[in-house]
Amino acid sequence: MKNINGIIESFGAVADKIPHDLIVVGNDWKVFVEELYFSQIDYRLRKRIKFKENVSDEEKCCLFKNAEMLIFPSLYEGFGLPPIEAMACGCPVIVSNNSSLPEIFGNGAYYFNPENIKEISAAILHLIKDSKLRNELTEKGKERALHFRWDFSAVKHLWLLEQIIDSSTFPVVETHPLLQPAWNCCKREHCRRRTSDFIDRKSTRLNSSHIPLSRMPSSA
Repeated sequence: MKNINGIIESFGAVADKIPHDLIVVGNDWKVFVEELYFSQIDYRLRKRIKFKENVSDEEKCCLFKNAEMLIFPSLYEGFGLPPIEAMACGCPVIVSNNSSLPEIFGNGAYYFNPENIKEISAAILHLIKDSKLRNELTEKGKERALHFRWDFSAVKHLWLLEQIIDSSTFPVVETHPLLQPAWNCCKREHCRRRTSDFIDRKSTRLNSSHIPLSRMPSSA
């Protein structure tokens, strides 16, 4: 569902107009080779398409920081972590306009139809030529990525659990065998500080002065 053929064909359509190379990152060299072999791209351009397999977090971060953009032409995604990682590293992203992606990336990404090669190619050229748009996406992407930090997610979940417990009429929450371990944890000294110290209950946004910026989680 990653649409490797789509990105190869799209790059082939614009390669003569740009100086950039295409770097495809993944975990299956054989699939990449097959897609490249059966593609319609000109043979003289194929040497400008490179594949990197099983990259480390450090290599991935370096790629993001030195890339003109991340192209994510997936045909379907339940979430889509690589664009979030790219945003956190300051890399502009262009992504598919399908499944969950528009909801997740909001105004932090530029969108295209992943089944339309001409539209993907046009998006690539547009972002390369428009430095103002790249800068805007970089800043909006960084802001958007903050919403998907692990500490942000953890505090929001804890806040939600507190609301459920506070409004619950269940009388044996402290003694129920399934809830006892979590309840005991919440009574410990390091857990006594309620999440209201960290979160605005109306907006459910983190108070950034309390929680330090941490490195974005890596993709699986």
